[in-house]
Amino acid sequence: MNEQTYLSSQAELDALCESALDAGRLLRAELGKRDAPLSEMLTKALTAMSLLGSGSLPSSYRHLPQAFHDFARASNAKSAATAQLAARALVASSFTHPRNMRAVNLPPSILPLYAREFRRILETIRDEGTTIALTEDRWRKNLSILVGRLIPVGAEFADVGSGLPRSTLMRGSFIQRLRVLRCVMTGARGFRPMLELHAHPDSLDDFNPNGWLASYKRLAEILAINPGYKGVIASSWFRDPALSQISPRLSYLREYPETHGALMVKVGTDKEGRSGALTRSPTRRSLFEQGRYIPAIYLMIWPRRTMLAWAGISGEAID
Repeated sequence: MNEQTYLSSQAELDALCESALDAGRLLRAELGKRDAPLSEMLTKALTAMSLLGSGSLPSSYRHLPQAFHDFARASNAKSAATAQLAARALVASSFTHPRNMRAVNLPPSILPLYAREFRRILETIRDEGTTIALTEDRWRKNLSILVGRLIPVGAEFADVGSGLPRSTLMRGSFIQRLRVLRCVMTGARGFRPMLELHAHPDSLDDFNPNGWLASYKRLAEILAINPGYKGVIASSWFRDPALSQISPRLSYLREYPETHGALMVKVGTDKEGRSGALTRSPTRRSLFEQGRYIPAIYLMIWPRRTMLAWAGISGEAID
């Protein structure tokens, strides 16, 4: 990234955060007039949420503080208008500039992505025709982006507080377990922390071959300046080798990282068709209904050493 782009991204982030926080103050003031007890719960929820990006992290972005759950439950018990006012106040007040996020060090290449996501979320807050449902996964992801728990890397988002479950060593065949053990001990050199990838249904513009390649490079940059991280992990139906025949246009999602040092291991099957594999493909849905295709869930483990070597980053950053 050149200096002009970097400065432009910083300026846009400053403006977006200022605009969102200004809106948040107005919304919180209005909520205080309408429902003082709920407003007090909002303050407690925001204080708890602010700690998510501090480096003291739970095991998943899905695990939000109890104060958030108390606030969401209380606001949902109110009228629809009050509930939406409360939800908008929470989201608008959660915008945190990347320079104030303390969980990980961020390379400059991430800043334009933050600007894009902040812009998207702010536009949603301003659109009164959009319902904000704090209990939905997409809004938990949005909040995690705002407080620095999920980092935008392009095609997906990286959870900064995750790790590889030790139970992975007990899954699959004996040969698979040996491969995982070798990957963990000699490649990743540990189970956690890892950057775990998650897709966001409202942010899929970079979900394509070029977008993924750029995403992998950004992930390598994050690993390079955060030496404690052991690598990158992700679980999904779209890394199933069966897709090379069923949906060959998606085969790059498995083949590219596997070719460059990532390990792919089967960790489950989706017999109910709930993984998302059937959502956008009549072909996969038809084969599933015929009993000719059952989505398989594969875990990608791309160890720090091999990812940095692929990216051309050597020396102390790899060790």
